[in-house]
Amino acid sequence: MNSREHYKHCLEFLRRMHHHLQYKEGENQFRIGSYIKAAEALEQHGTMDGIESVRGIGKGMISHFDEIKRTGTSSLLDEVTSYGPPYEVRELTALPGVGPKGAVKLFENSGVTSMEDLAKKIKQGELTDAKIIEAYYNWKANSARIPRSVVNNEIGPVLEACNASKYITDVILAGSFRRWRPDCRDIDILLRVSSYSNVSTVVRSIAKTLGAPIEADGERKAYLRYKIGASERKLDLNFIESDSWGTALFHFTGSKNFNVAVRTYAEQELGCKVSQYCIDQGKKRYYFDEEEHVFEFLHLPYTPPECRDHHLDVTQEIDVICEADVIGDLHSHTTDSDGAVDVEALLKSAKKQGYKFFGVSNHSKSTGNGMTQVDAVKLAKKIREIRKSNIKANDEFRPYASAEIDVRVDGTLDYNPKQLDAFDYVILATHTKPEFDVHNRIEKALKQLGKKPAIIAHPTGRIIGYRSGADVDWVAFFKMCKLYNAVIEINGQGDRCDVPDDLIVKAKRMNCLFAVNSDCHSNNPWATQINAVHLAMRGLLSKRDVINTSRKRFRTWLDSFKD
Repeated sequence: MNSREHYKHCLEFLRRMHHHLQYKEGENQFRIGSYIKAAEALEQHGTMDGIESVRGIGKGMISHFDEIKRTGTSSLLDEVTSYGPPYEVRELTALPGVGPKGAVKLFENSGVTSMEDLAKKIKQGELTDAKIIEAYYNWKANSARIPRSVVNNEIGPVLEACNASKYITDVILAGSFRRWRPDCRDIDILLRVSSYSNVSTVVRSIAKTLGAPIEADGERKAYLRYKIGASERKLDLNFIESDSWGTALFHFTGSKNFNVAVRTYAEQELGCKVSQYCIDQGKKRYYFDEEEHVFEFLHLPYTPPECRDHHLDVTQEIDVICEADVIGDLHSHTTDSDGAVDVEALLKSAKKQGYKFFGVSNHSKSTGNGMTQVDAVKLAKKIREIRKSNIKANDEFRPYASAEIDVRVDGTLDYNPKQLDAFDYVILATHTKPEFDVHNRIEKALKQLGKKPAIIAHPTGRIIGYRSGADVDWVAFFKMCKLYNAVIEINGQGDRCDVPDDLIVKAKRMNCLFAVNSDCHSNNPWATQINAVHLAMRGLLSKRDVINTSRKRFRTWLDSFKD
């Protein structure tokens, strides 16, 4: 079992343990919760390397991880699998409108044990519930694409199999993955070879290593089927000789509209034809081993892959945010709500990662094991005292106190709006019925806040592969945000990546302010915030549009609410 397979097996072990122990009568609630918290911590850590240092994973769990590596199974898990419905029943919660209780009811009433079993029962006419059938087909339409983060977490064995070949000198994921689109369907893989004569040998070696069936193969291309996430995905293997690597990378990265814009410019202005293999100019052919050289030859500014969906004026250089611009994070959770580490550990980790300022924003009482307002205020005062101490000690790191407050269906707040003075700013979120009447709810909430600065968390409420998000007049919504000087969050959680980039482009045109946030529940905020930064790039934001790229920009926004 290689390292990546071991990681996936251990992650599933923790999730299965949590699932089954919930149904064991008299089981200690702390023990039940420890497994899901360990799963979240391991997922954020992303590898089995250095697992001993991950908070929430003790020696006992590591011993079970060792057993899994030796045997491929866990004797402890075998002891608890009889408790409750099969673990696969949890898949049914991906159906719109079906929660954990609804999934169990489907199992108990109709014997549905998994999504595959549900599809079979619908096809054979054994299940006739119109709402469930509609939910299944809605899920199927949405699940054609899966979060990019899932691909990123599970593509490791594929890359290892490709790099293991002596005939391959470079491997890169192209297409929507390289453009950091938050969701993926098929996976485009470019493989640099010295000669096409070895392609067939390489394809069979990769397929054998992965146990992946070959759907089709040819002299320069092959298709494999490989499970990523809950279902098989097509791996589109494109073999490229070194001389054509630059034009091929340009071609297979896309987007289609960007490629057309470049080709049109090249043909009209320079008399060139750009293909995936070379650039033809008259009777000459030019080959490029790097993508940057293609842009240089065409006298075009280099456009980052993330910008190639919306930046189609290819002759204009774009001023866009980058990873190094971000020095703060304004949305995070600790063990006081549903995070994996306490506030001291989180702030210590944030400072170590190089953040200059950092906001702690636990859930309000109605969501995510949230805090009462009394306890949240106490924590806020504690964080502000830490900030005062840092200032006094000439420590440049500044923690800020916030709370992610749920906005109820009627637009009222989960906390008393008259008792928010302890918080430097608040985050507003519509967790309950997130697609319902979002504009009116948020506007009512903003009116209640008065002079309290607010960030609007994951505004559309979408969950990639599950829920498409609220149907809202977004132009009117962004006008409202501008009116109240409310900041629009770009949430970096892999299955959210909310707001979508097309809406970011619209809001930017209206001069709205943004925050690129991690919404982290671990001690590694950058692991998710990086998604938010690249989503901001896709939305063509500059660092001037984002409040957590500068202390001054952040403080100016906070101070704008003072009398």
